[in-house]
Amino acid sequence: MRSQVIQKYIQLLVLLLPIFNFAQKTFQTEVINPLLKEPLLFEKIYVHTNKTTYTIGEHIWFKIYVVNSENKPSNRTTRVSVDLRNKYGKIVQTRDIFIKNGIGNGQMILQNTLKPNNYFIQAYTNYMKNFGVSNAYVQKIKILKKGAKTHTIITNKIKYDVQLFPEGGYLLANNKNTIGIKVLVNGKGNLEYKGEIISVKNESIVKFKNEHLGMSKCAFLYKEQEIYFAKIQMKDTMLKVKIPQAKKNGVAIHIDNKDEKNLILKWNSSNLQGNSDYTLLFHQRNKIIDFLQFKNKKNLNLSLEFLKEKFLNGVN
Repeated sequence: MRSQVIQKYIQLLVLLLPIFNFAQKTFQTEVINPLLKEPLLFEKIYVHTNKTTYTIGEHIWFKIYVVNSENKPSNRTTRVSVDLRNKYGKIVQTRDIFIKNGIGNGQMILQNTLKPNNYFIQAYTNYMKNFGVSNAYVQKIKILKKGAKTHTIITNKIKYDVQLFPEGGYLLANNKNTIGIKVLVNGKGNLEYKGEIISVKNESIVKFKNEHLGMSKCAFLYKEQEIYFAKIQMKDTMLKVKIPQAKKNGVAIHIDNKDEKNLILKWNSSNLQGNSDYTLLFHQRNKIIDFLQFKNKKNLNLSLEFLKEKFLNGVN
């Protein structure tokens, strides 16, 4: 049953583009048409890190995937450069990783000379340099000072790593938000668990449990000025981590995949400044699947339906 659910699961990446008025230029000519062309870039990179928040002196463990334009392992590349850049774009550390059959593994120790801040991991092949750094893979990470509290907990020589993933990238206050929870035990998601979101007063808001390989999700109304925690129970071990603070203004995007034929996307904006034109753009492998343009308001709630048969297999 679980395998059937996994096979039906559709991952959706929504690209939100503010549209400006260019003289004699349209969204069709500036964005749609270039994406419809055959891409010159035949290599793409994805870097999977063990987490997104570290402390100085820790190791960043990562696995690199290099694929061609058909999303198959690339046999053209044997080396990928991985840079750690500060918020100004300056390289502070770098590593070259050996790639075989499109896959490579590596690590990078965070030197004591680094200062606590936001940093960026950038990965690229030699071929990608021909097209500029905009084609490289980039991921934001946070580095904290030594001894700072993270979501990594070590007890009885067992390492528990709890990762939280708000749908859409962040949580929005006074809105119903979906958050993904990933729990790793010694780097693997092979232990069953159950948990709940609780308030600072220890009130239970919503429950969740392990669904597949340490991953689960739940949705709850994030009230402004409130503080929430994820409480996770595994056998005789209980973990408690703080939920990220919600933003007061922004956009919350929620994907409902329960309907067999339709994919439902819910858009909630809160306290946005001004009225702007926005475009929801759905694409895969540089091919446009669908797009929708509309004028956003300061506070706008939309429910949009798209036929699932229009989407390609894989990540959109």
